[in-house]
Amino acid sequence: MADVAYSDLSEHTAPEPDDLLGINHVSDTTADPAGTTKKVKVKNARGNFFASKSSNYTATTTDRNIFVDTSSGNVTITLPAAASSSGHILRIKKTVAANLLYIDGNASETIDGETQVEIANQYDCIEIQCDGSNWMVLAYYRAPNNKYMTISNAALGKGGSAPTQAVIGDYIVYKFGIGDDAVYVGELPHDIDLTQDLDVHISYIIEEAYATASAEVQWQVEYSLTPHDESEAIDSPGNSGTLTSGDLNIPATAKAVAHATGITIPASALTTTHDILGLTISRIALTGGTNPTAEPGILEVHIVYKRRPFVNDS
Repeated sequence: MADVAYSDLSEHTAPEPDDLLGINHVSDTTADPAGTTKKVKVKNARGNFFASKSSNYTATTTDRNIFVDTSSGNVTITLPAAASSSGHILRIKKTVAANLLYIDGNASETIDGETQVEIANQYDCIEIQCDGSNWMVLAYYRAPNNKYMTISNAALGKGGSAPTQAVIGDYIVYKFGIGDDAVYVGELPHDIDLTQDLDVHISYIIEEAYATASAEVQWQVEYSLTPHDESEAIDSPGNSGTLTSGDLNIPATAKAVAHATGITIPASALTTTHDILGLTISRIALTGGTNPTAEPGILEVHIVYKRRPFVNDS
């Protein structure tokens, strides 16, 4: 860092919160011939390292990091005018899950071309810099949050004993008799957090109301996870298991959408983000209770996973 000359170092005052510059270390290396100035080396610059806000706020050029609590409602952080903020870098972070955080440019000024940016997820953070006219996004950190692997509806029609395709209204469903199955194969996404479980969700309908016979259904998910590195045969995976939904009451309303949840693939079965996942989804006999007369039909299946931090969305 280049030396900075000061004409008088005799007076010392404690730094104030709004100070833009603080001298943490002085190197008294030379004096000019008149002995009236010293050269100092500035080690740290001071500003508002962070500010906590819970209501609408207009940022200033002394702000560096703004932590926003949206517990009581949506909060808008308005950026300072670009003309007086050239080169300024600002980070804004949402610290709670409830409500929304909005970041507005001053007047018609923009953030990557948008007049307003919305942050919905807890712990998401945006870093922006002003170019003298508008603001540019340098980085966007997305906190670990739920994402979804969607199994295409067409994949449900393939299995050792495939279900029957039917059309109900504007929807294609696959009707499962006991013993019917559907097979899906896919690669784990690159942004998956391997320390968190996967939850399989099955959405299904049945053309029968619960009141007809107090009927129930049960779903089974068999899974295999095979590394993408030629180390295992796919029919002898190191990580596999069988999960069931338990007996589930069919919906009170015929053809209403029901959900089978709580079918969890443990994190201990996950090895790498490139594992190949194989699923066999089947309808199995009830543990107890009454089978419906109609066959339940699956609309869609998705897998909920936790996104790991510090990863791009691509």
